[in-house]
Amino acid sequence: MRILIAALLLAAPAGAETLVVKVTGAGAGGQVVASLYSVAAGFSGFDTKKAAAVQMAPVADGGAVISFAGLKPGRYAVSAFHDADKDGKVKTNFIGIPREAVGVSNNPGGMPSFEKSLVTVPAAAPVEISLRKIGG
Repeated sequence: MRILIAALLLAAPAGAETLVVKVTGAGAGGQVVASLYSVAAGFSGFDTKKAAAVQMAPVADGGAVISFAGLKPGRYAVSAFHDADKDGKVKTNFIGIPREAVGVSNNPGGMPSFEKSLVTVPAAAPVEISLRKIGG
């Protein structure tokens, strides 16, 4: 038993935190894709390849709860979208406006900026993101 406890303690890095993201407004079916960014690159374009971490969860009751574990304390921004066809990519129109429901941490209006979307980890409460359809 002592070996199991020691192994569990060694597996969790010191100062590792978990950021819980509650996403609403996803509609029915598919999945929610949430990306965590520690720098601005890729954030505004929902570019999952430039994210520090990406998590996916099936949509249930119009939303999902996603956790990013093992984070160093700091500031991060989160973007999410409803991936109805489960291809892992946000659909856009010919000028780049998302055709799927999207959202970012802190739910700022207008074009999402990295700075307005930053949250501090460890956070006292879950980060909440409300997805909304902005394109057509």
